[in-house]
Amino acid sequence: MERLTKRSARPMRGFLTNLALTMAITSGMAKIGDSNAQSLPVDPAMVKVASGRVIHRFFDTSPISPSGKYMALFRMPYEDHTPAPGDAGEVVLVDIASRTERVVARSRGWEMQLGAQVQWGASDRELYFNDVDTSSWQAFAVQLNPLTGASRRLGGTVFMVSRDGKKLASHNLVKSRYAQIGYGVIIPKELAIRNVGVPDDDGVFITDTGSGKSKLLVSIKDIYEKSLPSIAVPNPHDFEYYCFQVKWNPQGTRLLTTVQWAPVGGGARKRAVITMNADGSNLKTAITPEQWAKGGHHVNWLPDGEHISMNLELGGKPGLELITARFDGTDLQTVFQPGSGHPSYHPKALPLIVTDAYPGEMVTSGDGTVPIRLLNTQTGVEQRLASIFLSKAEGEFRIDAHPAWDNSGRYVVFNGLSDGTRSVFMVSLPESGSQPLFPWKVLGQLKTRDARDIAQSSWSIGAETLDRDYTDYQSYKTYLGPLGAKRVRLQGGWAKCEKVKGVYDFQWLDAVIPDAASRGVAPWVELSYGNPIYEGGGEAKLAGHIPTSPQALQAWDNWVRAIVTRYKSQVPEWEIWNEPDLNAKHTGREIGEFYLRTAKIVKSVQPNARLIALGMASVTRLDFVKDFMDYLKENNGLTYIDMLTYHGYAYNPDESYPKIEKLRQLVWSYKPSVVFMQGENGAPSTPKEVTIGALRDQDWTELTQAKWDLRRMLGDHGRGIATNLFTISDIHYAPGDHMVGINTKGILKTNPDKTVDRPKMAFSAAQRVFSLFDDQLLVLRQIPQAGQQNLYAFSYKHRKAGRLLTVWSGEAKPIDSYVSRPVTITADGDFRDPVLVDLVTGTVYAIPKENGVKRGEETIFSNVPVPDYPVVIADRSLLEIKE
Repeated sequence: MERLTKRSARPMRGFLTNLALTMAITSGMAKIGDSNAQSLPVDPAMVKVASGRVIHRFFDTSPISPSGKYMALFRMPYEDHTPAPGDAGEVVLVDIASRTERVVARSRGWEMQLGAQVQWGASDRELYFNDVDTSSWQAFAVQLNPLTGASRRLGGTVFMVSRDGKKLASHNLVKSRYAQIGYGVIIPKELAIRNVGVPDDDGVFITDTGSGKSKLLVSIKDIYEKSLPSIAVPNPHDFEYYCFQVKWNPQGTRLLTTVQWAPVGGGARKRAVITMNADGSNLKTAITPEQWAKGGHHVNWLPDGEHISMNLELGGKPGLELITARFDGTDLQTVFQPGSGHPSYHPKALPLIVTDAYPGEMVTSGDGTVPIRLLNTQTGVEQRLASIFLSKAEGEFRIDAHPAWDNSGRYVVFNGLSDGTRSVFMVSLPESGSQPLFPWKVLGQLKTRDARDIAQSSWSIGAETLDRDYTDYQSYKTYLGPLGAKRVRLQGGWAKCEKVKGVYDFQWLDAVIPDAASRGVAPWVELSYGNPIYEGGGEAKLAGHIPTSPQALQAWDNWVRAIVTRYKSQVPEWEIWNEPDLNAKHTGREIGEFYLRTAKIVKSVQPNARLIALGMASVTRLDFVKDFMDYLKENNGLTYIDMLTYHGYAYNPDESYPKIEKLRQLVWSYKPSVVFMQGENGAPSTPKEVTIGALRDQDWTELTQAKWDLRRMLGDHGRGIATNLFTISDIHYAPGDHMVGINTKGILKTNPDKTVDRPKMAFSAAQRVFSLFDDQLLVLRQIPQAGQQNLYAFSYKHRKAGRLLTVWSGEAKPIDSYVSRPVTITADGDFRDPVLVDLVTGTVYAIPKENGVKRGEETIFSNVPVPDYPVVIADRSLLEIKE
């Protein structure tokens, strides 16, 4: 295993695996009576590192040393009965390359589940674990240099060491078994006094590893009285209160613990997740007892140190859900479903979670094994890294896999059963998930802005099909402001407004237009479709014909006049019809006549209105557009067109622009001032069997949707084209329309009843674009130079100060994985303190000085990882970063 010691990026496949290992694993399964064990496949990337009553600690710390050379484990003296006070186990050091092991210490401070809490400090010379002085039955932590044998006794115990090795955090390990057996240390039971009521001498303990001194940082009484929301109950003296588990965030700035209380004498317990600053201040109830009551387990910190994750039963779906929430309990959201086991996020902030399962959870296969699951929270894709047999034992004797990342994020270590005894295994990640895309220092997350905090921008979000009740505005309206788009496209719905001739019902629009405007999002309304209550009135659906009979046209005129009159103070822009070229009977001149007729009515009511044509479905129907423009020119109608919209879908969005440019040149030959806007574009997020609409005959995922949308938005923006992203919510088309089914281009995933389930990753990606690219950024004519084919890049300058550029690889349709190619980019201007922003994940990275060099009037960025979606290089001063 020399390659692991050297931190190779290659997987461990073939390092230690051989037929003997395979036979050992399968025969071990068979020995304990599993009838399917002989046929269970063994992943050749899975390696048995140690065996014989041995475990690694837990899912929140890595047993692999900071250098990657050693693994620290605990060996029990037995595994078939409860530990007796004073019985000693062994702290074992494994040389990973040679698989040789040696005992470096003995410990009497252990229990069955987590052993002696063996874990590393800041270097290979700092190993911590618990022990018990049997002369006084005092539990304490030990700091050991496993390379020299030098050790120190510390004042307190250890549940978790801070990343820098300077602080130990612990709950009361002596009383831990009263919260849950298996996680503390054993002393004579009569010396472990139970807590009755809310104690002021028990809680979260901190030990300074430098001085060795320990103190009670926060008492359970402090938590009970000060944490918000409150966890107080009317009769606390009737309960036993304990802290259970204490965990540092990666930055060492916050702690979390769970507080548990159960009736004196026994009964159902209640639990809450409590967070606090490192000094014990700012006590917050991140997960309330009411939230936990439905079911949940195993809380952990995210790499950002601001959020926690856990399994939680939210209701409405089978099984637990993997959720994240901010340390104060806000921003709670589901990131994967179903959840299971002991989940932890990738240490390098990739969108990956590794977890296992309990034998009875729904994700198990029923053959006696449990999976080691690799979950991509952005794509929703799950991979099985391995399957491992645990044990049929329950309670304190059960074996939990407790999968834990190594510090590089390339390997996962977990417990299992082999040859009838506890063993420790290691597995490598697949190539696609083994390395961070951007191997630079993480500064934090890009902070986004609400639409009300953005003065102006060219961005719009689609909110189409409300006119046919295919989406639910009341369900998604709260997402409009946080999304950050400054405009929203609505469809006026003649047939929905006028169901009885001459009688208009605008109530449904009254619930939408003012509300959107109040959120800082200006509505622009497309006037369509036909109305079948009139003979020759056309159809109320996509690709329906425009009204043609004199009576229908007069009714259309009346409705247009009524809707513009009603909303002229709230709707600054009106678009006339949608995708007229989809109907084969329409001609350019016919649509020109209909457009001009309608435009004159709008202007007569609202002289300052901006008028939008044409909503073309295709960008190649130049004959149709020419006929349309000819009609306007011949009838003095060019003054009635301010903006032209087009749609035009392509699997590779970057391939559209030569065709769009031809369209622009044609229109500008008639009227150069016409503003071009991508009036509707977006990608699906599901396989072709699920979605309908454009781009439906290829498979998509939430990741490829986000990549595609980013390329369309920033490809437009760099060329001076405004964009309407299609669309806010998945659309449920009903029978009788142009198509039937769910169009999954929404950036909000919906339930069958059209209510919002959750934001997709494309929602967050769009948020970042809308926040960054407002009217204060000016596109520069100078294109950054990269010297490679199929690379797209644009330069920007802030109106006040600062530079920014976008770059991406656009040779094909986006792929469903994270890959990049190294690129050297030369850009005009001086970038001060440059950073890179991953628009998919929102992570901001510091660009090393050697990768961004100023030469004359240019800045050269070398070896920049460029994926198949846009990333941003910007002056740090232009960004607001959540650290």
